[in-house]
Amino acid sequence: MRVGTKIFLGIGAVLVIAIGFFVIFPYLLVGPPLPLLSIENKDINNEHEVVVEIFNSNNQSIFKKTVLLSPNEEISYPKPLWLKLPWTRGEYTFKITMDDTYRLPFMTEIYPWVEIHIILYSKDRKGQISPLTIVHVMV
Repeated sequence: MRVGTKIFLGIGAVLVIAIGFFVIFPYLLVGPPLPLLSIENKDINNEHEVVVEIFNSNNQSIFKKTVLLSPNEEISYPKPLWLKLPWTRGEYTFKITMDDTYRLPFMTEIYPWVEIHIILYSKDRKGQISPLTIVHVMV
């Protein structure tokens, strides 16, 4: 075998091992990635309109959805493939609007095992109802 072929095969083997270690191994270790976000309406009487817009670190909109949730309905959105890759990590800003009432932005990192869970009209331990709650779920 020629020296050039051996070098080429060696580089190929290193690339396959690196891809397996940094991309495939975490999925085997932790499991499938969580959804990008989920929205749950705990209001048993009314439906609500929710607008979710996500901005990257350059303040460019990368995701925008408007949903109308019926009472006790939950919906989730999977992560696009490019947000599951390790080199797409960074600060993202979620702007959530419910029934035309603006909520302050929520900033977080997005990676495969993080989900943003938005809950409408949830009760806390004291029984007080919060119209909009944002929960950061991590595995």
